[in-house]
Amino acid sequence: MAGLRTVIVTMSTILSDIIATLVEGRATLSVIARLENRTDMPLRLPVLEPDLVLIGLRVGEDDEIAAAALELVPAARVIALSIDGRAAYVHETHAPRAALRDVSPAALVDAVLAPRRVEAVRRP
Repeated sequence: MAGLRTVIVTMSTILSDIIATLVEGRATLSVIARLENRTDMPLRLPVLEPDLVLIGLRVGEDDEIAAAALELVPAARVIALSIDGRAAYVHETHAPRAALRDVSPAALVDAVLAPRRVEAVRRP
């Protein structure tokens, strides 16, 4: 199993635990930091050098904050998930953004573990 050094930014513990449980058996998420405040990202993310950054989006917020995180740690995979579960986006250095094909548990696991390409579709 691959171990993914993970930083969680403004995401509830319940949601991040659900994602970790879904990934369990295929990979290990090692949470190296939880950032409750996004203003800490510029100082903390480059030092932590995570493999994965999970960001919780607030209602009505777009995923611009995830793009900012990717600029700070371009080697990481950044996943932004809306609190209402209607949208999730994967950010990687090869493309500006890709929407997940759906926001199901399987799609989230695939986004965490997939090679550097994600099919772009948004759940209605």
